[in-house]
Amino acid sequence: KKPDDLPEKFEHKNFGKIVRSNGQFSIDSENKVNNHFLEALNFFQEEPPQVEDAIASFTKSLEEKLTANTCNYLGRCYVLQNRSDIARIFFMQATRIDEKHPYAMANLAICYKSIGMDEEALRIAQEAIKGNYLDDWAVQEIKNQGLHKDQDADSDLEIEE
Repeated sequence: KKPDDLPEKFEHKNFGKIVRSNGQFSIDSENKVNNHFLEALNFFQEEPPQVEDAIASFTKSLEEKLTANTCNYLGRCYVLQNRSDIARIFFMQATRIDEKHPYAMANLAICYKSIGMDEEALRIAQEAIKGNYLDDWAVQEIKNQGLHKDQDADSDLEIEE
């Protein structure tokens, strides 16, 4: 489901294509870094993160080059704003661009869990772990959210409450 409170027309073409396609916009892309991305990353990594500034700069970066990293970071920014509806779209787009992105699948699984879509969260977490391309942070985040392998259970993964 697409977020209801987004404007019909989008100022940024790639941002709009991603949202209108519900995270299924298709394009081949390399994870090339541009100046807007670096600026956004600085805003994101401040303590506390400067989320509005990061979103603005990541959106500018997205217009220069559509990458999985930029989409993943935009998703993280929207998570920090408690906007899982739009965060999910950007995590989905990141996984569409790079299905083996070391963070996007974990972030998508966690996002689904946060909105109560536990079965989808489990499916995605299991797929990501079995794919063996997550980095240590992503695996730990999946475990921290209770989405991890349980050797004694009938299923591969189990949600801890």
